[in-house]
Amino acid sequence: MAKREEETITAIHYEDVKKFFKTIGYFDKLSKKKLKCEVCGEVLTFTNFRALVIQKGIFHFCCDSENCLPNFAACIRNNVSIKEETI
Repeated sequence: MAKREEETITAIHYEDVKKFFKTIGYFDKLSKKKLKCEVCGEVLTFTNFRALVIQKGIFHFCCDSENCLPNFAACIRNNVSIKEETI
């Protein structure tokens, strides 16, 4: 059996989303509705933000749509660029 690569998953409680976005420097962009879901293009808000991954130093965001998260996660699992896969 092939050894699975170790990964770290960090969870954010919904009450801490604003603090988290301040920490990573994206609070203003999210407040001004300048961030979009990488999968469907939906404008992200504090309430519909669902996931974040950093690939090659670039932040990629996902909304809470039931269709987006599985596609977003599949790209991560398969080590496929999210932008390339969702275009």
